[in-house]
Amino acid sequence: EPYNLTLENSGTRDSLCVSWNGGIGQRDDYVISLYEFGSNTALKQDVIGNQSTKYSFKNLISGRKYTIAVYARADSYNSTAANATEWTYPSKPINLTIENNGSLETLSVSWSGSDGQRDDYVISLYELGSTAKMKEEVIGHQFTKHHFHKLTPGQSYSVEILARAGPYNSSNAIGTGTTCKCEIGLL
Repeated sequence: EPYNLTLENSGTRDSLCVSWNGGIGQRDDYVISLYEFGSNTALKQDVIGNQSTKYSFKNLISGRKYTIAVYARADSYNSTAANATEWTYPSKPINLTIENNGSLETLSVSWSGSDGQRDDYVISLYELGSTAKMKEEVIGHQFTKHHFHKLTPGQSYSVEILARAGPYNSSNAIGTGTTCKCEIGLL
């Protein structure tokens, strides 16, 4: 039976590498199966030689949780499968746009979700040039727009947005926007 099974994404969005110890005794080969977490239907399956203790699955979906099972075969007998679960990293949001739409105190933020899956987005607002976070919002994965209200007229702001999947964050998409300046009327 394989033991000390470890599953790593190595910071990638589309691959997982599994490794294990083979244990004592003879075996003909190993059977490695990939599942979407919670499913009993294998997405991919491969058979590798009995000297191998490492295998990589490529071209996976970003931000998804997978289970990998490994068992050894000898003649017509199968060992108990060893299992591990891991997420691929989520993809960074793309096409970030920040507009004031003529407003003195509101900025409208929009983006595209990129490929793959994600649990949610975290969007943060800063005054431009400052590292002090003014606002942070967690937004459901189905949304691609957000509005920041009650801002200062004529102020420039920086917006950062990232996607989260399981314990992992994508890299940040960063953009800037400026609210409209307050026009002083003539007397």
